[in-house]
Amino acid sequence: MNTVIELTKMSNGKELDIKYPIRLFNKDGKEVYFETEDGYWWKREYDKNGNEVYCEYSGGRWWKYEYKDGKVVYCENSDGYWHKREYDKDGNETYFESLTGYWWKREYEEGKEVYYENSTGHWRKYEYKDGNKVYFEDSDGYWWKREYDKNGNEVYYENSAGHWRKYKYKDGNEVYFEDSDGYWHKREHDKECNETYFEDSTGYWHKRAYKGGKQVFYADSEGTVEDYQGET
Repeated sequence: MNTVIELTKMSNGKELDIKYPIRLFNKDGKEVYFETEDGYWWKREYDKNGNEVYCEYSGGRWWKYEYKDGKVVYCENSDGYWHKREYDKDGNETYFESLTGYWWKREYEEGKEVYYENSTGHWRKYEYKDGNKVYFEDSDGYWWKREYDKNGNEVYYENSAGHWRKYKYKDGNEVYFEDSDGYWHKREHDKECNETYFEDSTGYWHKRAYKGGKQVFYADSEGTVEDYQGET
């Protein structure tokens, strides 16, 4: 490709007085050409929707793109690399493949990914209930499951390694926790949701009292006692 400086040479070999860098724009205001005095340049082409479909540089490298519904479905460059993509009607990417032979695919239900698989043989799947992810499993044999209460709080978790944990709630506050390692803790709260008592399986405990939204008392199993009621 001839640069602007080459195209503007007169027959007598003289050059026009051109101010650099040279920048050209299309009717939509997108820059389509750029050139500097040292001969570096690039050019771009766009489709009717304003998507870049071609780009080339003075070093010889180029890229080109194809679109569908505003998304890139094919890309190729001067190095020979290419990749392609597919999408579902909701715009979720469902397939990818490249020159290397690597590919992956995804499946969706109600906008959430429920299955993934790739060319290495790896796969994973998910299940949902009431918008919460409740089950996961993959090709390595690993899995986990979760349960939720009507308020969306996680109340149970378990995985293929044998680990589990469970929770209890009251008025939106966690009041009990226990897991498969034997650890547990419990909490109590006042009507303003301030934590007033905590105890765990190690024997540690602490308690707090509040007045007017401010803590006025603290004590714990390690012998700490703090009384703020006389402070102003």
